[in-house]
Amino acid sequence: MLDTADEADISLWTALGTVPDPRDPSGKRFPLQGLLAIAVAAMLAGRQGLAAIARWGRECSAEQLERLGIRREQAPCHATWHNVFKVVDRNAVEMAFAKWTKKDLPPGAVIAIDGKTLRGSRYADYPAVHLLSAYCDAISGVMSQRLVETDKANEIKEAAALLNAIPVEGNIITGDAMFTQRDICQKILEQGGDYVFPVKGNQSGLREVIEQVFAPADAPSDKKSGRRR
Repeated sequence: MLDTADEADISLWTALGTVPDPRDPSGKRFPLQGLLAIAVAAMLAGRQGLAAIARWGRECSAEQLERLGIRREQAPCHATWHNVFKVVDRNAVEMAFAKWTKKDLPPGAVIAIDGKTLRGSRYADYPAVHLLSAYCDAISGVMSQRLVETDKANEIKEAAALLNAIPVEGNIITGDAMFTQRDICQKILEQGGDYVFPVKGNQSGLREVIEQVFAPADAPSDKKSGRRR
């Protein structure tokens, strides 16, 4: 675990080291921190998929691997990558990236939460992958993301977990009308942040209250509802 002072100047390498390794110690040949670093570098180099990551890793020299704590002549084969990614906690990886990205976050930053289905992620009988992400323009990147199970309606459920992974205090959280929920707004306020969410016609009661609050003091009102026009 890292304290607040450590996280203020955390490197990507150190952040990756916070991801717990679920593998049996007796069968480990490659450190998880080094494997995650190779995977990140391979993807930044344009590699997609486990086979491509494995090939990129095999191109690393023994000296390069040793710098990542891998004391072997070659990086692991495709099967090892498959076994590692099958058991590693993806949410822990997301938390590690969140720790790393937030160190460059300016005060009062705007963080947008939004869900998107990954193009080309549908395979045979497997549904397409849908992710809920927190994007910050100030750092030009995604701070954290969560896998949304079954359907888009679960974005609301995952939003609470996403807010736990990003720096809410002192920042402004934005999103579409789906996130205009009492629990989500309350959670943001409790974490010391602010929010900007739209209100649409299907939340008529809330919309009427907002219109009344922001209506001019001398605006005529509806006698039946008391709503200013």
